[in-house]
Amino acid sequence: MQGKLGILFALAMMVVLALPALADNAVNATVTPGVISVNVSPTSVNYGVLLLSESNLTRTTKLSSDVGATFTATAGSLPIDINITGAAATAASEPDWALISTPADIGAVATNQYVHRVDEGNSFASVQAFALSTSPLLLSNNVAGGTSRDFILEINMPTGASSATGVRSTTVTLTATACGC
Repeated sequence: MQGKLGILFALAMMVVLALPALADNAVNATVTPGVISVNVSPTSVNYGVLLLSESNLTRTTKLSSDVGATFTATAGSLPIDINITGAAATAASEPDWALISTPADIGAVATNQYVHRVDEGNSFASVQAFALSTSPLLLSNNVAGGTSRDFILEINMPTGASSATGVRSTTVTLTATACGC
């Protein structure tokens, strides 16, 4: 029996002596939460009173920058991709104007159909300009946390409207997603 107790005592001592060595193998981990977000300023634009377009080739357009609205999108604390989504133009008790995004660069206007375009290059002369869609489209990718990107909008009026007396409203939504970089 004493032999068995001696062996148990020896094993216990090995475990006790090994504990400090096990403590040295610990991993200390820290984490800082990041925020995937985008803020935009200003948050509205008033294009004013515009005539209907004569045709798809002879459009009535207005740049947001012409009425003092160059937009700035600022990333939160993490790098992000910024998506942009347009919507129909609505007025109380009147038919909606559908947002048309094909062809992708300029869209096509017609009766009760308008185009809302965006350009990160702020001139509409660049290849970055495109027509908004009711589905999210990539506006800007790999935007570093805390940095900003500027863009402007351009409205293209329909060629006609079932009823053109009401003030139209639409929404442009920016969404931040985790950077695909």
